[in-house]
Amino acid sequence: QVGSINDLYRGGILTNYRTLRTNEGPLQEKRTHSAGLSYHFQRTISMLFMNAGINFSRSRYNTIASNRVQNDVVTTALLPFDNLVNTFSANAGISKYIFALGATAALNGTWNTTRFEQLMNDELLPYRNLSFSITPSIEARLWDQISLGYEGTGRWTASKLIPGKTGIRTPDRRITQYDQSVNLLYSPFTNTFLRLSGRHQYTRQPGMADIRYFFADAGARYKIDKWDTDIELSVTNLANIRSYETYSLSANESSYSRYNLRGRMALVKLTFNL
Repeated sequence: QVGSINDLYRGGILTNYRTLRTNEGPLQEKRTHSAGLSYHFQRTISMLFMNAGINFSRSRYNTIASNRVQNDVVTTALLPFDNLVNTFSANAGISKYIFALGATAALNGTWNTTRFEQLMNDELLPYRNLSFSITPSIEARLWDQISLGYEGTGRWTASKLIPGKTGIRTPDRRITQYDQSVNLLYSPFTNTFLRLSGRHQYTRQPGMADIRYFFADAGARYKIDKWDTDIELSVTNLANIRSYETYSLSANESSYSRYNLRGRMALVKLTFNL
């Protein structure tokens, strides 16, 4: 695989308000070899499904990213040095239909580790990124009128410097994130559908303030059979959240981002089917 114009352009590229990217080496090339093993188990009569797998990949680049921090500005340049990135991942999942509840429950998990090197202020530093996530979910239909769905994801990410000959020591960086969503559908009458959904997000990084958000949306839809028309009312961002903050982690860099959001909004929609 070869890079794009962003890897070839010789001028400076301002990727955001404080990061300047330049290219001083050749066009980036990447060669990747990967091997994986997967296992699937299923019992269609009892509606039980399981899977597991492992994967290993080795990528060799002809360039390496050199980061230089000066006056609160990070400059990244691609230099012509061989760079080897090794990644190992494992995943497993199970899904079962529960006949007594009329529900489908599932649980999935992934684990990933990546080892690579970066140039930081002319020092070649080896890093290891670790991540683990688990995702439970359930979908159920109650009394033929109510549908309930839940999905949650817990993700733990860590990045640490591998001790080497440089003698440099840096603290390990960690981020914990939880993301949960609930959807409720209710049909009290024929051709009438009500919807309520909520999403809770939590992010924690040592040394930083915790971030918590709860988003909620609601909607109602009525179908007029005589005119073959749908009338729908939807209200988004019921909590009227006007800004959104998040943390991200990549090797030796912890990033904080903030975005402005549109506040509470209502929308009426008519759909005609011809």
